Amino acid sequence: MSTSRLSSGHLHCHPFVVLSALVAASFAAACRSTPAPPATTVSPDTWAVVDGREITRDAVEKAYRRARNTSQTLSDEEVLMAKLSLLNDLILQDILLAKAGELKVEVPAGDLDTAYAEARKNIPDEA
Repeated sequence: MSTSRLSSGHLHCHPFVVLSALVAASFAAACRSTPAPPATTVSPDTWAVVDGREITRDAVEKAYRRARNTSQTLSDEEVLMAKLSLLNDLILQDILLAKAGELKVEVPAGDLDTAYAEARKNIPDEA
């Protein structure tokens, strides 16, 4: 009889022991995991880093100067929002170009020329 009591008492304790062991194993694994590599040093001019490649304030400013409509006067907040939107576009472009390079995707020169001509036809010559 005493063995059955011992067995049933042991079964109630078993889930707690298993849970404790899992928690201890998790902590041990976390402590032994290799630390993350140190972050790369970036300049104060860096607005974003994508897979180790920097996107600088100058790149965002250049994109903003190309994209802005000089006939419109924007508030400081609107300018900042436009620049952040362009930064998002530059990040996405960087990711897509990196993936295309990884997959060895190439666009034929003829397709580029056609797309460029199509885009230029909507822009006046004096621009």
